[in-house]
Amino acid sequence: MDYSDIETFLELVRTRNITKAAERLYVSQSTVSNRLKNLENELGFALVIRGKGRQAIELTHRGEEFVGIAERWKSLHEEMEALRAASFVKLRIAINESSYHTKIAPFLIEFGQKNPHLRFAVHICDSEKVYDMVDKGLADFGFASYEADYPRLRVEEIDRQSLCIVSSMELPTVDGELDTGALDPLREIRFSGGHFSSMERWREKYLRGKGDAALEINAGLGAMQYFRQPGFWSVSPTDMAQFLASQYSLWIYPLAEEPEPWRVYMLSRRDVLPDRQELYRSFTSALTGFIAAQKTE
Repeated sequence: MDYSDIETFLELVRTRNITKAAERLYVSQSTVSNRLKNLENELGFALVIRGKGRQAIELTHRGEEFVGIAERWKSLHEEMEALRAASFVKLRIAINESSYHTKIAPFLIEFGQKNPHLRFAVHICDSEKVYDMVDKGLADFGFASYEADYPRLRVEEIDRQSLCIVSSMELPTVDGELDTGALDPLREIRFSGGHFSSMERWREKYLRGKGDAALEINAGLGAMQYFRQPGFWSVSPTDMAQFLASQYSLWIYPLAEEPEPWRVYMLSRRDVLPDRQELYRSFTSALTGFIAAQKTE
């Protein structure tokens, strides 16, 4: 039996009117009629008396008898759904945007398919907020772009990658390498939201304080409107650059003198409750394997 069919029948019993039942269920009158017919076909007997000109719903004798059964069925179904929902385990994740799109979102899909009892709540925020949420127990796992010392937190590097230049137009090269002198500082898109020391050192060396960036933003996708205009560029982790280029046609240039690699750190509390320790170990192990597999593809 279908829950919506039972629910519709009981609403008809309460209202004794198809129009009112449809309004209360936020469906069309034809949907109410079809659900009632489906239920009658499954039961093998009529539940209501039909006739031209009838406005009020009148139940058949068997329809009257079925009311109590339908109410018990609905109650049992809701109890089972509540029990099923209680068996779900929710993992709360705080993460910066670049790591979410390039690493964690595809991992959560895969991990969730293998663990159907899990549910995820993701909060996308700057790396400093990530530390704060995990430290306060508002997130089970955090992913940040810098390492910090928090006594209650376990901080582990899980990924590193090179930086590159991503641009909305083809840039000149010298001997196959990007001519950094051709970069217009006034058309830079500067990604913020963390302690991006390697990016800052690169700017100090090649831009030397030449003007201010056209846009400073803590969300890569938020820069797409700028990237649709010619000449805009940004220093970016390679994975994020490739992700942005997959959304819109962009040029990616490796850096001849690579600064420090971009690092991603996973945060978790040291005082994990005993009944969640195995889940934490499973999540961490699966994520490590997922990232390693990405690098070999």
